[in-house]
Amino acid sequence: MKYIGSIILLFVGLNVNAQSFNRELWTSVEVSTKLKSDFKTDFKLAYRATNILADYTNFAQIGLSRKLIGDWKSKLSYRFTRGVSYDQQLALRNRVSLDVSNKWKVNKLQIQYRLKYQYTNKNRTSQKDGVTYSNVLRNKIQLSVKQNKKLKYYIAAESFHFNNSYLLSSYRLGGGLLLDAGKRKELKVGYIFEQKMYESITNINHILNLSFSFNLKKSKG
Repeated sequence: MKYIGSIILLFVGLNVNAQSFNRELWTSVEVSTKLKSDFKTDFKLAYRATNILADYTNFAQIGLSRKLIGDWKSKLSYRFTRGVSYDQQLALRNRVSLDVSNKWKVNKLQIQYRLKYQYTNKNRTSQKDGVTYSNVLRNKIQLSVKQNKKLKYYIAAESFHFNNSYLLSSYRLGGGLLLDAGKRKELKVGYIFEQKMYESITNINHILNLSFSFNLKKSKG
């Protein structure tokens, strides 16, 4: 518990007298299960709030993954997002993504890598902006160390390249804890530093991330 408290204090402390920074809270619940052969499906519900509920979004996501060669996997996902800004503008997003990932183990250290391409269309229903589109290429690497049977520490870094640009558009750095909450259940508590450089003004976000995941047993037949 003292580790969780330290992360929360860090999240709050970084935002004192920093009005140009955004404070965000990300929460999610995910359920996954294995299918026949090498396939696996998952369903995720999430809620995200910015600057003490001034802006918020919620989304539902469904994914289908398949094991490739060795520990390589591919995943196809669809996400529908509904967002409301502080001035009550409504934005709807549809996102399709495809990624490949792998993991390696060196003693207690686990290295995970993911390459993701995502396509998003966004529609602000309260404005006349119409529909806007974006293509994003994402690279993520995560290092985790097993402390004991119930606890892992992790750090992660991710880069974003928007609309087929070779230049870095955004990046995230983070770390936290992975807690074994029982049979096939996991609780993730982490902090993410995000900097967006594709906007007219560089935007910095401090994010507290709380997520719960549950793996169902493999269905028979």
